[in-house]
Amino acid sequence: MRQHVLRGLLLTCALFTASVEAHSWDTRVMALLRDPEVDLLDAKLAIDAQLDGATDAADVRRQVDAWVDAARARTPAPASLRTRVEHLLSTLYVAGPWNGHRPVAYDLEDPFARQPRSRLLATYLDTRRGNCVTMPLLVAIVGQRLGLPLALARAPQHLFVTFRDDDSRWMHVEATSGGFKDTDGYIRDTGISQLAIARGVYLHPLTPRQAVATLAVDLVTDLSRRGNDTAALALAERLVDADPLNVFLMVRIGSLHARVAARRFHARWPDPADVPVALHAEYRALHAANAAWFAKAEALGWSPSAPGSDAAYLESIEAERRRRQSGAP
Repeated sequence: MRQHVLRGLLLTCALFTASVEAHSWDTRVMALLRDPEVDLLDAKLAIDAQLDGATDAADVRRQVDAWVDAARARTPAPASLRTRVEHLLSTLYVAGPWNGHRPVAYDLEDPFARQPRSRLLATYLDTRRGNCVTMPLLVAIVGQRLGLPLALARAPQHLFVTFRDDDSRWMHVEATSGGFKDTDGYIRDTGISQLAIARGVYLHPLTPRQAVATLAVDLVTDLSRRGNDTAALALAERLVDADPLNVFLMVRIGSLHARVAARRFHARWPDPADVPVALHAEYRALHAANAAWFAKAEALGWSPSAPGSDAAYLESIEAERRRRQSGAP
């Protein structure tokens, strides 16, 4: 038997980790995906409840309502859409009596959100330290409750918020910093290909269905982390059916096939020639699926992160930590 090369991917942004029972995700997640008008907060709370059964949904809702009230009280009327968004951002990110002098900020201690609790909206609300999922999610949730037409959008291994201003121009909110960022900045900083933009993979507003599928990748990651790759694959394939432009899910599915192959075959038979003949079909199928899912993602414009990108990102995190410690603006 010929040696096949399996592809795997270490996905390092704040997307996606936590803890869930394998039997519980199916019905609830499918119900969320079937609802074309699903509310982002409802969806996140349903997902977080499966990731952490101790999640206090009522307390999360109370805190979200408090942010909504604070932003509404600070926003002049009438005001342009851009002005209303600016007041929302200053309510969250600028210290003042409206937030008890505790603004939100990026979590420099866990920048890749590798700690399971970092993925929960409740943790972000309590600590006021977030990541590239919880931070844009809160901006979108609060903004939508204020009547702002905000939507989540994707960049490689990243989420942000997007909207059309009063002149119908697309504006992007980089929620990890609490400011605006233009399209060219995302292309430059994340290496987005023109093919991926043309296919609608990145920089486009997500529908509620796509947003749910994106948030639910947390469940896929957790199932796999707990050793249930079969359930993780089943859920991931359902999610990508609902969100067929989600290249993150595609490479995750490809990587899950690699994990299954490594566990079932490579650990027992390092030399492919030693795989029993009766198992050749399964062996080949796993390798073929691994290659096929990566090929699907690449056909939509996905590409692996540039070598050294994680190290460069951590260097920027360390520079920001030093800036905060020095008290520089």
